[in-house]
Amino acid sequence: MLRLNDLKESNINKKTDYTIGIYSIFIGNYEIFYEEFIKSINNNFFPGVKKKIFIITNKNLQSYENTYILKVSDKFINFPFPTLFRFRYFRKIPFTELKQVDYMFFLNGNAVIKEPINISDLPINKSRYIFTLHNGYYKCDYNSIPFEKNKHSSAYIPAIKDFNYTYIGGGFFGGFLLNFINLCNINYRNILTDLKKGYIAVWHDESHINKYFFDLKVNNHFLAGINYHIPEKQENRKDFKYKKIIYLDKSKKLNMYPKNWKEKKVKYIHNAGNEITYELIQFYDK
Repeated sequence: MLRLNDLKESNINKKTDYTIGIYSIFIGNYEIFYEEFIKSINNNFFPGVKKKIFIITNKNLQSYENTYILKVSDKFINFPFPTLFRFRYFRKIPFTELKQVDYMFFLNGNAVIKEPINISDLPINKSRYIFTLHNGYYKCDYNSIPFEKNKHSSAYIPAIKDFNYTYIGGGFFGGFLLNFINLCNINYRNILTDLKKGYIAVWHDESHINKYFFDLKVNNHFLAGINYHIPEKQENRKDFKYKKIIYLDKSKKLNMYPKNWKEKKVKYIHNAGNEITYELIQFYDK
């Protein structure tokens, strides 16, 4: 279990130089993206800054000098559980591995950093959180945005007249370590609460991180643009003037992955056909 008081004490004694953490999940066939992911991070993500990469997997992946690999059980890893419980998996990383990290990011395993990202791009020195604008919904109103709209879910976001809604992408976000831990703890508890009600939010972890963003009461975050959330299929769009992060097309390498948005929407929203059992809940409730 993470000891927050120890983390606070270690941060007080920090030097001025930063250590950035990058957290990602490579469960199942996602291992096919692993080597390119590691290379991309080391070459283009805050070049020259010390980094530590935290990997969750059920595979025997190669370990690099700056990686920490946590191997997890093969139990209950059908979609959407590996992505839904990314916040729970993070809580399993030992405190001794985290305590030197100043700023922690989550990044999807199929992400590739196309251009160097520096502190002038993402102000990790002064933003408690960094979130990313989702490329698909940045010009939409509430009715067109796929928020969780079921009041029984802890990820529920209400319709508010004249409110300026923002939809956050779940593939890239970060924060000072203590803030990132808080985000993971709250989302994990909310997801587990929903699961015990027999419910999974419409877009899984992304629904919950949008709720977390919606509930922030202070403007203490930085919102990265859609150039940090570009699907490979849309890489050549003219309105994407410069491209920081590309998400590789999973359908090209993963045979079972939906080939288009319509198929993905039918197959992947909510529980993807999995039964929520007492055994499943007990497995994640620890």
